[in-house]
Amino acid sequence: MTTENFGFKNLTIDNWLTPDSSMTDNTWIQDVLVFDLSEEVPMEVRKLFAVARGSIVYGYFFYPLLTLATEQLYRVVEAAVDYKCREMGRYQPKEKFVKKLSG
Repeated sequence: MTTENFGFKNLTIDNWLTPDSSMTDNTWIQDVLVFDLSEEVPMEVRKLFAVARGSIVYGYFFYPLLTLATEQLYRVVEAAVDYKCREMGRYQPKEKFVKKLSG
């Protein structure tokens, strides 16, 4: 077993269920699950959001998952913008994100 210092918890069989957060698990999950998307949001976007939200929940146990969750949230935003552009008939797959926003 390695004893390297990664700057975050090095997962072991003994610590993988030890929280990285000082919050209680109920507080953490309640704070995360309060955010949800309406059923009016396309399923494609809601699925991406569910992955991000799940990663945030499990970030309670392994802090680096929060970085991955943040990256996933950017995918959610981009998918939502792409969906809206398609709906408006102006979807250009290679168009830069900022251009999609400015219309």
